[in-house]
Amino acid sequence: MLREGYRPLALAPAFNYPFWLAGLVGLLLLGGGAWAVAGRRWRQRYAQYKRRKNHAYFLAQLARHAERFTLSRSAAVVERAVVLWKNYLSSLENNNLASLTTSELVAHFQDDEDVRRALRATDRVVYGNLLSEDAREVDAAFQRLRTFAERQFTLVSSE
Repeated sequence: MLREGYRPLALAPAFNYPFWLAGLVGLLLLGGGAWAVAGRRWRQRYAQYKRRKNHAYFLAQLARHAERFTLSRSAAVVERAVVLWKNYLSSLENNNLASLTTSELVAHFQDDEDVRRALRATDRVVYGNLLSEDAREVDAAFQRLRTFAERQFTLVSSE
């Protein structure tokens, strides 16, 4: 029984640990279930996004190297463009191509005509110092390397 004139004291509300802990566990279970159901697709889409961004960056860099070659006619620019191309294809195929020679690269890519002609032209410039008066051959080599990289990107992206 309560006394007359009894006034209860006001208490500060207490933090409801069990309620919030149960909510956190529920959210973790929900997130884990969503990851189990769709995680593979999310990882694939993220990998595809990264591949597209890397491809766009590669194309921009290759265009920059081609433009620099047009302005400077330097063998070093051609060499950097070929190294960029090799590194891009290495990352695209998840394979180390940077240390391969021209003939090994041609063999690796099943004797592809574009690769063979482009690398032969760039080798003449880099190793033979044969900068022709008009650099159309090197420009065509850059275009062949770009075309081949785009084909490889399409091939890897469709898998």
